[in-house]
Amino acid sequence: MPHAFERDRELRDKGLVSLFLESQGAADDTLESFTWSHWPGFDAPVSTSTKLPIPDFRGLPHAALIGVDGTLLWEGSPSDGEKPVREKLDAELAKVQKGWGPTAEVKKVRAALYGKGNLAEARKQADAITDLTLQAELRKEVDAAYARRTAAIKHAQEEARWSEAKELTVALQKSTAGVADWQTEITGLLASFDTPEAKKELAIDDKRLKLVRALREGKPRATQATLPGLLQPLVKAGPDTKAGQRLQKLIDGIKATAKE
Repeated sequence: MPHAFERDRELRDKGLVSLFLESQGAADDTLESFTWSHWPGFDAPVSTSTKLPIPDFRGLPHAALIGVDGTLLWEGSPSDGEKPVREKLDAELAKVQKGWGPTAEVKKVRAALYGKGNLAEARKQADAITDLTLQAELRKEVDAAYARRTAAIKHAQEEARWSEAKELTVALQKSTAGVADWQTEITGLLASFDTPEAKKELAIDDKRLKLVRALREGKPRATQATLPGLLQPLVKAGPDTKAGQRLQKLIDGIKATAKE
């Protein structure tokens, strides 16, 4: 787990998506407090279930590496050695940047879509493909990527992660510049951050996100005992907000974890 957390921090901006799966019967609503108690500032996705193609296994620790095309590339114990996993991981991250597929045209679309995160450019490249069947397949892939990103924004708002949601929306607006139908929807999403309620949520969550990023870099260095004291002032600044209430739940969970 510590190595996976460090790898996530190092490589997430290069295309790595980390999903941490709890497999020993814990409840979903206890996972955030547990991970923060051990790794302050932890903000990678954590779940007790997944639809990903991970095989059955016995024994912990256990991990799996899934390629950019959904292929299971490796699974086993991380304690068996870092080198083979890192080699496969580096190869997949190179695909993210350069694109992959059977033709140069397909690679261009995916390099724009995943490597650059430029949805407008990816759509343009897809529309330029003369093979209409292939064009339709890639347009579907581009549209699905856009749908995932708008869904992620709405999900972040629902979880009171307003600052993250706004950052995602601004980035999506930039990456879809020139595409009228997408820009219309994004304009509506941006308007959702301008209500009085949203501004209150953002004021609290901006402080949370700033603290998360500082903790991930070890500045300040926090422990399970000191975390509640760092988080409590944020709650006091907005106890009636969903962001503040989420933080209070996190604090209560950290304190409860310490007693176990």
